[in-house]
Amino acid sequence: DFFTFHAVPNHIEMKNNKNDMACRYYAESICKLLENTLYQLKAAGGQADLRRREEIFLTDWNTLFGENKVLSGSFFRAALIVENIIHLNQKVDGIGYWLNMKSQSRENKGLEGGGILSLFAMYERIKRPLYYCLYFMGKLGTEMLSKEEGYLLTREGNQIQLLLYNSNYLDPACSVDEYLLKSQSKEVTAVLKGVAKGEYKVRQYDLNKDKGGIYNDFLRVGGDTIWDNETREYLEKVIFPKFMIEKIEAENNEIIFKSILTLNACKLYVLDPLY
Repeated sequence: DFFTFHAVPNHIEMKNNKNDMACRYYAESICKLLENTLYQLKAAGGQADLRRREEIFLTDWNTLFGENKVLSGSFFRAALIVENIIHLNQKVDGIGYWLNMKSQSRENKGLEGGGILSLFAMYERIKRPLYYCLYFMGKLGTEMLSKEEGYLLTREGNQIQLLLYNSNYLDPACSVDEYLLKSQSKEVTAVLKGVAKGEYKVRQYDLNKDKGGIYNDFLRVGGDTIWDNETREYLEKVIFPKFMIEKIEAENNEIIFKSILTLNACKLYVLDPLY
């Protein structure tokens, strides 16, 4: 009645290219897995092809991207998750992702479970960045206005939503190199043209390794060595994306946003007209 395929991207050999081809290769890897699945089904006598409408689901998606409890949290990857979801839009009927490293330990008996860090998903109020990725996607409108690499522009009624993301793949083992991480930051200027003149209320959400990411704050409170109610309550209060509201005047029928996106950071603007 339906088909499924698995995706463990860190088992796929990545291309090492300084011009971000590695990033695009990663982003396309799950879509290539999907195409290969459909090809195999067709070769086996099934009815599926690239124009099919049989239901197909991505299951066992490893968004943790690591082979042990250290790398499962150190490599911030929110933009990679967002980019994959955008690539898979209308190509699959559902997505199932790992909540923790126990999913992989089913297949590899010798793998550690990932420790406390890998368990954060929907655990009380401590959310993994994956949760906020889905939260951002849920705020997008149903009408697609424009989509290119690094951004998505949608509308719902009079409200406009602009999602920016700086997707970039690194070997997770390199994620402890602060200089390398800083070099992957990107300055972005987004110009919305053709908007009606007037005042807009703009809600801005920033998701990055320091705002909404768990790993750095988790280390500040001692990691696995300290875990009690006080620590948990502290993490519940600090692990959120940055949020701010401002009023912006649209002059000459355009609005300009300037921002700096760190490695795999996401930024969402939600515009409501006040005129």
